[in-house]
Amino acid sequence: MAEKIYDHALTTLQRIKDRLNITASEHDAVLQRLINAATDYIESNCGRRFKSASYVETHSVLSGMQEYLALRQIPVTSFASLEYRAGTPSTPQWTAYLPDEYELLEEGVSGIVRMYGAYPSPLSAFRATYTAGYLFDFANFGDPSKHNLPADLTDLCERMVVRFWKRREKPGVMSESIRDSSVTWKDTVDADDQDVISRYARLPQFV
Repeated sequence: MAEKIYDHALTTLQRIKDRLNITASEHDAVLQRLINAATDYIESNCGRRFKSASYVETHSVLSGMQEYLALRQIPVTSFASLEYRAGTPSTPQWTAYLPDEYELLEEGVSGIVRMYGAYPSPLSAFRATYTAGYLFDFANFGDPSKHNLPADLTDLCERMVVRFWKRREKPGVMSESIRDSSVTWKDTVDADDQDVISRYARLPQFV
């Protein structure tokens, strides 16, 4: 099976080839690996997936008086339901909050839910069903109704790939790493890159 670029990759093969002025296809496989690796690096350091997707996630109860829940993905674009679980993991008793018993703060940008409703004790978990992330459609880059991934994230991914690619002619482990697709990014990420990453890093959970 042929290697593929991620469906959630932060840029495209063609955009990278345009930056490098490459027209042939002989290096496509390596460039795709670098795009995937750069995407992994950015997402792991930000603690989130950027492409829009639907999630059903369960959170452990952190305290008996928990008032806030930090969802794992942002920005939240639609919120379907919030439930709490009594009973045990093998025999759960899920109960939905009423719409007025919780509130999605900051229009979903922060991914923080405030809970107002009472719930029985002991309580073991919360379950949230929602959609979060950005629209990806690089063919319509610039049309926010179809593609609203922040451009600085795409630019960051592309700069990382281009920087690493241009170092491929250096002797030793760097050229070997590209052939083996074992990418170490620490020497290709500068202060400006870190600034972009910090702007999109996910906040830790809190109560």
